Amino acid sequence: MLEGDALGQQLRNILDAEAAGTAQQEERIAMLEPQGYRIVDGGQEGAYDGEICDYACTDWRTGETLFAGRGTYQDYLAAFEAAAGRDGREWCHRDRVDEVATGGTHDDLASLGPARVPGMPDSLVHALIEWVEGPATIEELAGLTGLTATRVQDLLRQPGAHQTAPAGS
Repeated sequence: MLEGDALGQQLRNILDAEAAGTAQQEERIAMLEPQGYRIVDGGQEGAYDGEICDYACTDWRTGETLFAGRGTYQDYLAAFEAAAGRDGREWCHRDRVDEVATGGTHDDLASLGPARVPGMPDSLVHALIEWVEGPATIEELAGLTGLTATRVQDLLRQPGAHQTAPAGS
C-alpha cells in the first residue's frame, strides 16, 4: 500500500535523477569540447523498413544539420566518418559522451536512477521514467509533483543550445 503523495514523490525523484544525469553529462562535455571534440547528435529519422531509413546528424550545441541522407546503417556510418573528416575535428555522438570522457569505461548514466518510494513497484517506476522522458508535458508534471512549471523545466533542461523540446525530450 502506497502512502500519501507517493506518485508525486516518485515523480520528483525521477526529475531529480534526470537533473543529476544532465549535470553529469554537462561536466563530461565540458571536459571533451576543450580537447577539440565536436558533440553531435542524430541517427535514424522516420520509418525503418528493416534495411533502409532516412538519417541525419546535427551539431549538438547549435542544431546545425551536418549531413543527412537515406540508406543503411553502414551508409550512415560512412557519411558520419566522411563529414567528420571534412570538419577536421574528432566527433563524439552525445550517446557516447560518458564512454569517451572516461577513456572507454562506459559507466552508463542510467546508474543515476531515481530513488524508489517504498512500496512503489519497479515496473511502475520504469513506466513513469518512460512517461517523463516521453510524452509528459511540463504542465502535467507540475500538477502531479506540486512543483512549479519553471522548476520542472529547470530539472528537465537538456544541455545544448538548440534543444527546446517538451518535458523529457
